[in-house]
Amino acid sequence: METKVVIDVVCVHCGSKIQLQKKKTQEQCKLVCPACKHHLHILFNTAQNPQTYSFLSVEQKASQQKESESNAHKEESEDVKRAKKDKTVYKKDKKKAHSYDDEIPGEEDTHKERKRPKLRENLFLTRKKLFGLVAERYQLTEGKTIIGRDDDDEPSDISLKGDDTISRRSISIDIVPDDYGFDYILKVLNASNPVRVNGKQIRQGDKTYLDLGDVITIGHTNLKFDNR
Repeated sequence: METKVVIDVVCVHCGSKIQLQKKKTQEQCKLVCPACKHHLHILFNTAQNPQTYSFLSVEQKASQQKESESNAHKEESEDVKRAKKDKTVYKKDKKKAHSYDDEIPGEEDTHKERKRPKLRENLFLTRKKLFGLVAERYQLTEGKTIIGRDDDDEPSDISLKGDDTISRRSISIDIVPDDYGFDYILKVLNASNPVRVNGKQIRQGDKTYLDLGDVITIGHTNLKFDNR
């Protein structure tokens, strides 16, 4: 059984004498002064005989709490810096990073309104005819462009002639800004015949991201999505 010792403690607030019985190796304890009701945190020097004691003051507690909060804030700041670094353009998928703002996202002044990205390249749909000897180019603009068969009743933004297998208002290509540049999104609106991107069929109502160089097939017509 561990040896116990008796220590007389004088309250630092009111001077009252408190007799404590504790284990010899116990280094600290907390109690309420019976006289003044103040909370006391007592530290014992167990290396001395007889043992001495001291009080953990309110100022020490505040200092320790402040230091703990400072360390927690520092750790949080490091996490925030890493999160910002991970949000830079270098972490973005290549299919969504063709054009960028002047500032790296995540490192601009948070009090300044984010600059809206500008479409800095010309984007085209290129259709080759007569075994590739003739090329028709249709320029795309920011926002939604509808492509389909030439039709007076339901005209498209880009109307394609000479292929009756293309549906009217068949697909749309939406060029929309995001945090890193622009996304190019194809949606199938109407398709009597399969619509394909690089040979993969996209069903009616579905969407897919486009990348430069992709080949879109509607009816018997191939359209190359590119910036040249």
